[in-house]
Amino acid sequence: MKYIFVFLLLVVVAFSIFSQISSGYTISASVQSNVILALTAIIVLWYTWETSQIRKAEQESAQISRDRLEHSYRPIIAYAIYPHKKFTYDTRFKIKNLSELPLAARVNCNFTADGVQLDFSPSYNGSEYWNLQYMEEKTGHFSWLDLHKILGLINEEDFNEIKKCVTIETISLRVSDYIQKTFEKETDPKNKPELSMNVEIFCENERGFSTYYYPVRYDYKYQKNSWVPTLTSENTYWNYSLKPDWAENSPEPQTT
Repeated sequence: MKYIFVFLLLVVVAFSIFSQISSGYTISASVQSNVILALTAIIVLWYTWETSQIRKAEQESAQISRDRLEHSYRPIIAYAIYPHKKFTYDTRFKIKNLSELPLAARVNCNFTADGVQLDFSPSYNGSEYWNLQYMEEKTGHFSWLDLHKILGLINEEDFNEIKKCVTIETISLRVSDYIQKTFEKETDPKNKPELSMNVEIFCENERGFSTYYYPVRYDYKYQKNSWVPTLTSENTYWNYSLKPDWAENSPEPQTT
């Protein structure tokens, strides 16, 4: 459109000059000079405006490229929590690196029993790192029996007997025996502890970028042998600037 405007302007000026010449008028040198200066000024202004638009477009494009590059550097993970198909008392925790750089992730499950915080494995209390290469996936595990052991509800003998079982039938039998012996006695029945966890994850990489995944609450359902998550949250899934206190207090990763 701007090219058409300049072309029409030149045509109008040329037509005006041609009309004056055709009518027998002569154009003085000063008028010719003014016309040339006016045309030059218009062209300069147009060129300046066009150059500024090109520069603006280049800056916007460069900013978009920087944003995309920065986004590609951010740690991104996906995780899943599900029961083992055979060892039904056991829970699998799978974590995968979806970002383009290696990352170190710390997982804090915040286990509780009847609302009381439990001190569990360093792998699941944010003390140790899950080091993941590009697209690498790792799977860990824990069980509600481990939490009952911390609470002193299951003795070492019963715990080991259940762990030794290799078939679904014997596992179910041993677990049922433990449940009945511990919680369903006619003389002293008691409720099984309500187990829950709030899973939060903090990731960082060698570029200095980090991502914090807000806590997601899970409640253990004994009948389903699984941890059931809440479906909604007050926060977004992630935060690129927040570092939780438990991650601040953890030791810095050692590099060589």
